[in-house]
Amino acid sequence: MKLHRILGTILLPTVIIAGLGGAALAEKKETRVATGLSPKQFVKNCENMGGQIDDSSQGDSGASCTLPNGISADCSFGPKDAYCEVTTPRSAPPAATITGLLGNLTTVKK
Repeated sequence: MKLHRILGTILLPTVIIAGLGGAALAEKKETRVATGLSPKQFVKNCENMGGQIDDSSQGDSGASCTLPNGISADCSFGPKDAYCEVTTPRSAPPAATITGLLGNLTTVKK
């Protein structure tokens, strides 16, 4: 009986903490519309922020950028707007970084 009490005292808090730790590391995904963002400007913004560009997966109409802080944006470009799926780790400061990458005229698409 004492063993059950000891294990319950040690294991239950450990399981709870481990569960909360996983939630803290979760990512946030959202689709953003970047008005007036061209592929050339997106690449320039990404590189200026120390990011890595991958344009191989999207052909001529898109590109992906992964920043050092873990934020990534996967964008498809139209004639006037870019549609970007942005993935933000919970630990990254998202607002200023996303604005720097996609520009001031971004809105979250619902």
